[in-house]
Amino acid sequence: MTDVAAPPPFDPAAASLDLTADPDHPDWFVLDTLPGSQFGSLFDELRFHAESVTKARVRVNTGPSKGNILGTAHGGFLLAFVDQVLFVGPAFLGIRHALGGVTVDCSAQFLRPGAIDRPLDAVVEVLRETGRMVFMRGLLEQDGTALLAFSGTIRKASPPRPSPAR
Repeated sequence: MTDVAAPPPFDPAAASLDLTADPDHPDWFVLDTLPGSQFGSLFDELRFHAESVTKARVRVNTGPSKGNILGTAHGGFLLAFVDQVLFVGPAFLGIRHALGGVTVDCSAQFLRPGAIDRPLDAVVEVLRETGRMVFMRGLLEQDGTALLAFSGTIRKASPPRPSPAR
């Protein structure tokens, strides 16, 4: 049997997000607002934790404004959170140019309703990264129970081009 090397420790400096250490939760990081997005304000602050070098946990707070007429988490809110996670998850893991990219594909399966009085976690795993694409799968969880399964592909943003020499 071959020993498997432990993954290298998470380096928050490699993340392409403006994160601060969460003073209340060791090994967690906080993003106050999503960069460059009015829509991103829907999510208030996000919390991040590296589960491995390919897997991130992203936590969002819920509340009555994220609920439906049944008093559970609105499906549109859950899907919007998944779409944000497809970008901030890889960016948190240090994948360059994930932010500013576009969603190519996203599939979701609703498994059970979520409560609006407790935080919601997205656990996203990067399956493969190419020069332009990132392929992922994940779960939305609440209190350790899966609410929604998803998979998605994003096309990364183009890197900035150097200015022409004069």
